Amino acid sequence: MRVKTALRVLRPGGVIYICTVNYESYTLELLGAEWKLLMPEAHLSLYTPQTLQRFCTQAGFEVLAVWSSGVRDPGRRALPGASALRKAALSALSRFTLKGDRIIVLARKPAAY
Repeated sequence: MRVKTALRVLRPGGVIYICTVNYESYTLELLGAEWKLLMPEAHLSLYTPQTLQRFCTQAGFEVLAVWSSGVRDPGRRALPGASALRKAALSALSRFTLKGDRIIVLARKPAAY
């Protein structure tokens, strides 16, 4: 569903929850083209937290929150312990850097719309 369509069908004060793949993720940096979520047949467009926030704002939504979570195990070739430690560290860091595998945006249609 397009963002503008969502704005049209929601009641004033209605909320939209958007979750999609993050093109600026740590996993993409580490795995590159090997990242399984980069599937052209499944994802016609890829987004960053900034682009999703901008799309929502330009459509007329009030963005309530933007966050990111999850990191795939990037160290398949590394030692299992080191890989798990790196994954845990990057997963925690992604909450602050917005570089997790998923982008989540929560936005509201203004009440006076």
